[in-house]
Amino acid sequence: MKTTTIAAAIVLGAAPFIVEALGRHTYALVQKEVVTYTVDYVQPPSTVAGLWDHSNAVVRGKVLARKAEAAQKPGADIGTARVSTLLTIELSEVLKPNEHIPLNASTIDIVQAAGELDIGTKVVRVDGGYDPLVPESEYILFLEWNQGLQHFEIAYGPDGTFLLRNGLIETPARNDPGRRLQKTPVASFLQVIRALQ
Repeated sequence: MKTTTIAAAIVLGAAPFIVEALGRHTYALVQKEVVTYTVDYVQPPSTVAGLWDHSNAVVRGKVLARKAEAAQKPGADIGTARVSTLLTIELSEVLKPNEHIPLNASTIDIVQAAGELDIGTKVVRVDGGYDPLVPESEYILFLEWNQGLQHFEIAYGPDGTFLLRNGLIETPARNDPGRRLQKTPVASFLQVIRALQ
């Protein structure tokens, strides 16, 4: 008799499971451990000028690609990995230049503390207060340089993230100035930013 093993990941409720089919009649459900790390951000400045002053760069661009990845210390167990989402941003405008953004750069990579990754024996999830940025969507992002990662990160997480949709600002910000800017016309927001250049 021939035995066939089929594995498929499904989601039941909020917990990931593995379904294994052995032969035609035997099924087993194995729940994977979910490890969640919470990211707490420092309180952002309460004004756009303050956000500008405390950011290393400010860019406007569209998310071309995103990929969850694990960063870990050499030789460490994969279960201790720090999960993040690597975003490739197509630049339409560099509003606040930085030495780590080459002149005439068309794209940059940004690391966002968000997302989840199945690492085989468990699922590692990062709760950064908001979901990974959406591909093909346009954003204005306030950035800070992470020397250890050698990448930009979004300054203040959700408070440095501004989605441009239908001519208006949408933001997952929990604090001012982001909360005050919700549904502000993009042109008005850009006028405030350009006055700081």
